[in-house]
Amino acid sequence: MASSTATKRKLVLKMKEQPGNFILAQGGARFAQSLVASGLIDEYRMVIHPVALRRGQQLFSGLRSPVDLRLISATPFSSGVVAAVYQPA
Repeated sequence: MASSTATKRKLVLKMKEQPGNFILAQGGARFAQSLVASGLIDEYRMVIHPVALRRGQQLFSGLRSPVDLRLISATPFSSGVVAAVYQPA
């Protein structure tokens, strides 16, 4: 398992060179933050639930600067959940 940010970056860049549709990265908030901070995410797929939480780890709290995103698509569901796809602007 890659542990350092530099090692993760090299691994992801190597994977992006390979043929295929996409890379699905799953992990916790810290893992996601390291990918965002390194500029390695080409597309964000978010499922937004209509619930306001009082606490929890914020996905983008550790960023040094804002990441501007462009909405590609949004699919609302009758439950109020919205599945949204964004790409870096």
